[in-house]
Amino acid sequence: MIDFWNQRYAASEYAYGTEPNEFFKQCLKTYTDTLLPDRSALLMPAEGEGRNAVFAASLGFDVTAFDPSEQARLKALKLAKTCDILPEKLDYRLGDCTILNEPEHSFDAVGLIYAHFPPALKAQYYPRIQALLKPDALVFLEGFSVNNLPYRAKNPDIGGPADPSMLFTKESVVADFPGFEPLYIQEEEVELREGIYHVGVGKVIRMIAQKQG
Repeated sequence: MIDFWNQRYAASEYAYGTEPNEFFKQCLKTYTDTLLPDRSALLMPAEGEGRNAVFAASLGFDVTAFDPSEQARLKALKLAKTCDILPEKLDYRLGDCTILNEPEHSFDAVGLIYAHFPPALKAQYYPRIQALLKPDALVFLEGFSVNNLPYRAKNPDIGGPADPSMLFTKESVVADFPGFEPLYIQEEEVELREGIYHVGVGKVIRMIAQKQG
């Protein structure tokens, strides 16, 4: 899969555009002045070409992002430079959750935006991500629903995994985050205009959840 993503991200254009995901954008703007203090630490797994991390850094977040694709990292750093993001605001690393050596309770929030993992990897990654979050930290998640498959069959340009085990339901995302209180969770039909690989109408799961204790 790393070869697949390196090939996709090697193109000159940004595969999913340079603008942040709309749900993630609204989440940060909504919570920046309430539950998220100044200079909050934000974790961005599977961040791809950096559109969401760069946006968060532009709002003042201290962002730690990572992706296994070297091409993704290069594109993200290029975007950050174009947007005049200071290097200390975006720490973009090459790899997966196993490279994170921060202590538990290091982050105020995590953005999981189209971060689809096979079940075996998700079983490894999610507990680590959750341990890195402080009490009261927030999870912002948007990803394709299992009910996106008929949309994908009609319009492959909408994107998303073809493997149902990598897709979401409302019940599955709640179960994936034990000890978190859902503040918002919906399955929604949305029209995506994100680069060249998320184009059209699809079904997504959106969740905001807060770590308890």
